[in-house]
Amino acid sequence: MVDPRDFPEEVNKLFNKHKGTLSNTYEGFFFECPECKGPAICRLEQTVTDNCWLTHCETTGCKLHGEQEIAVVELEIEEQAVRKQNPQRYHRERDETIAGFESMLRVAAEIARPDTDYTKLLDRIVDMIRAYVFVGREEAVITALWITHTWCLPASNHTPYIYLRSALPSEGKSVMMEIASYLVARPLPIHDPTPAAIAHRVTRSIMMHGEAPTFLWDEIDTVFERRSELREYVNMGHQRDGSVVLRVYGDYAVYSPKMLAGLTNLTGGRMATIRSRAFRFDMLEPLEAERPLNISDNRDAILREAGEITLLLNVMAERHMEYLKQSRPVMPNDLDMRGRDISRPLFAIADLVGGDWPDKARNAISAIRHRMNQNEMAEEKVLLLFDIRAVMGIKQEIPTALLVERLRERTDSPWSQITPRKLAIMLHDFSEHPGGPRITPQVMRDHKGKQYRGYRRSQFRDPWKRYRGRLK
Repeated sequence: MVDPRDFPEEVNKLFNKHKGTLSNTYEGFFFECPECKGPAICRLEQTVTDNCWLTHCETTGCKLHGEQEIAVVELEIEEQAVRKQNPQRYHRERDETIAGFESMLRVAAEIARPDTDYTKLLDRIVDMIRAYVFVGREEAVITALWITHTWCLPASNHTPYIYLRSALPSEGKSVMMEIASYLVARPLPIHDPTPAAIAHRVTRSIMMHGEAPTFLWDEIDTVFERRSELREYVNMGHQRDGSVVLRVYGDYAVYSPKMLAGLTNLTGGRMATIRSRAFRFDMLEPLEAERPLNISDNRDAILREAGEITLLLNVMAERHMEYLKQSRPVMPNDLDMRGRDISRPLFAIADLVGGDWPDKARNAISAIRHRMNQNEMAEEKVLLLFDIRAVMGIKQEIPTALLVERLRERTDSPWSQITPRKLAIMLHDFSEHPGGPRITPQVMRDHKGKQYRGYRRSQFRDPWKRYRGRLK
């Protein structure tokens, strides 16, 4: 870092007289403009033949607005010769330094304003996401609110999950997670954690940072196949009150924001509770005309902008934490209870931001949850087909009453409340074969000649073949 005692006389006077604060990153300092009292900057610009100390006030109209030279530091002959041998390097370093100072100056100007326009901040997050990830605007809006929520975590009692689901690899999940890792609070990318590791990292993060990390969890579908006990940690982790896992050596807090990613869907009744705690985004391969920017080609620019955004998000959270704690946002009528729980912190942020964000947030969340519910119904029907196959075993027919009883006994499936009528309604959407009759209860007789209603194995043979690829 620069020592103020090494400044030229004119620069030293400016630093001492106008409350100069040294930059931790660049050769220069911030100060209070002597004309308009707004944020200003003094930086050292390196050139091939000499170094110039320049000042710049952020306030348009101020007579110190724009770069003004206040001191020149002449270089030694040897230093000039070295620089002339590689002028491109010095021009590049100068441009990077200027860009960095301009970035910090913009942030300082926003922080100095008591009426910061947070709509522009969240719009920047949406624009960054959509520039590098092929997702719809609704998904980007929810992600921007969720990213902001990770900085405001102390204000909420529930945290929603983001679930990125795709049918094939290379459909943008990893890029979305990389963008998120630059923007969320306390990011922690993980792939194959153990339950103990989850518990210890949450506990350690709370001790060190006051809040849990934001887990960016890839390949979530394969993890649950190997370590089914992780479901408890995810299920419990969306609610702050009472979200502890009891183990031999103590109680472990597991409340933490999570972005999950995996191929296909978290299917089956065992995963229903995790799905209900998440906003699911179906990632798709873009067409050539829809292809977003390559993140590898623009990483420096992304990191610079992300640095500005995260600093502003931190300031926003510090300023408005109490407001968010007390917020009671209006809920759309079409959300179920779980949907309301996970949406509440996002709506609170949208209402704080103002502008068109309250409407955008409610429209996006309602649309995504409705889409999820429609998909859930279709997936449940497919799951029902194959649970019936498991219940029937080698039987050629089964009474409806017995089938319902056996389905209710399956603790890993969502059939604890199923009735004969609901069973008939769900199965009516399937045909016994293309163009054939719908699957409906049939009148049968037992070995004593007594009539009962039930289902025959032959009714399911064709659907079992056709839909087995849908059950992942």
